[in-house]
Amino acid sequence: LKINTMNNGSNKIIIVGYHLGFRQAVRIFCTMNNYNIIGEASNIDEFLKIMADENPDIILMHIKFPIIKGIKDPVEFINRYNNLKFIALLDKDEVVYIKELIGVGFKGCIYSNNIHKELDTAIKKVLGGKLYFPKEMKL
Repeated sequence: LKINTMNNGSNKIIIVGYHLGFRQAVRIFCTMNNYNIIGEASNIDEFLKIMADENPDIILMHIKFPIIKGIKDPVEFINRYNNLKFIALLDKDEVVYIKELIGVGFKGCIYSNNIHKELDTAIKKVLGGKLYFPKEMKL
């Protein structure tokens, strides 16, 4: 789903997540912080279609089994879009994936239940070339 926002934010973001309600919540927090949401995808195929026409700065990807299943080779996938900055949105029970995500090139992570507190900070740090991971996350 391509989205045309009225937002004047210069940083272009695509939200990837299988659950519509979750994507909508993330979009609200992004809009509140003046980020320009240029698209939403519920799976990797939809993401790739959006990428054919758009040039985002950052990808917010909800890491759940349906999304991961769509990425046959995560390293190749991230390398294909190496100019993008990927931030994983994880539920606390999925923290087992974090070292794998870092290994394939994700630049940050936010626990899903802390998006309202950490999203703006995470995006700013990652766009500034730094990594962002919650303090309580043991890496």
